[in-house]
Amino acid sequence: EYKGLIELNADFIHIDSDDVNISRLRDYLCAEDVIILTHIGETFLLEEIKVLNNKLLFYCVFPDTFFTYQPFLNPIFNQRRATLDFIDTLYVHKSLLIMDWPNVKAIYDRGGKEFKVIPYLPVPVTNHTGLVRKSPPSNASKITYIGRGNDEWKIFPVIKLLEDMNHGSVKTSLTIITDSNDLFIDMIQKYIPCNIIEVEYINNLHGEKLERYLFENSFLHIAMGTSALEGAKLGIPTILIDYSKHKFPDYYKFRWIYQSEDYCLGGEIKDGVIPYDTGKSLKEMLDSISFKEGYTQESESCRKYVN
Repeated sequence: EYKGLIELNADFIHIDSDDVNISRLRDYLCAEDVIILTHIGETFLLEEIKVLNNKLLFYCVFPDTFFTYQPFLNPIFNQRRATLDFIDTLYVHKSLLIMDWPNVKAIYDRGGKEFKVIPYLPVPVTNHTGLVRKSPPSNASKITYIGRGNDEWKIFPVIKLLEDMNHGSVKTSLTIITDSNDLFIDMIQKYIPCNIIEVEYINNLHGEKLERYLFENSFLHIAMGTSALEGAKLGIPTILIDYSKHKFPDYYKFRWIYQSEDYCLGGEIKDGVIPYDTGKSLKEMLDSISFKEGYTQESESCRKYVN
């Protein structure tokens, strides 16, 4: 997000918690500032900034982030109950927006009140270039995957993908668009030591440059989250893949992004249990776009889903 704001020449201040102590935050803020946080488990942070009465935007991607507590405070008060009451207050005041079903389920599973109407806000998507694929590409030949960050749960999907590409003798390459190659390289070497698929890495592609690269090079896009939308919005047939902190089970199946349920752009595979147990093998997916009519149909379906 920081890089994106820089590219937009946005008027913002990034306060680095490594440099600025919580107790000094007031010196950097005025009453008109909008504060954006991605974590509210730090109780003392909220205590320090509440006196400013600023507008506060809390942006949470993983459901569990809402329920991250300070363990030593649990004996003092029930933080789970306090958080559920907080969520209910936000809902009553129309200050709660939810991106997908897993975030709703996380609240229900912990005893939260059921919403009369789930306040969904689908992820906004922008096509900066206006490029839209309307027919099979004449020169694009790569399978592309976007996975930024240096986390294993973003790489295990690639391990599964490469396993299936190797076993199926897929005659194409895989391009990984990321901002850090090392962990990808290490894990691929560890789990697929005899990999025969050519793997290429491209770092730090964003915005229009990313769109143009995908449009000109990718005939099939695979990703989770908003990274899946990057390909589908251009009319590139896009497989929505789930994530896991461990190896994918052999019986995992793939599905198109338009087959997503409840706005979910990827669920977590836990203990071998697949969150949405539908789909087809990678070979079946590739076969379905191997001819013009099939490619055009999946292209249009993926683009319409994003819209």
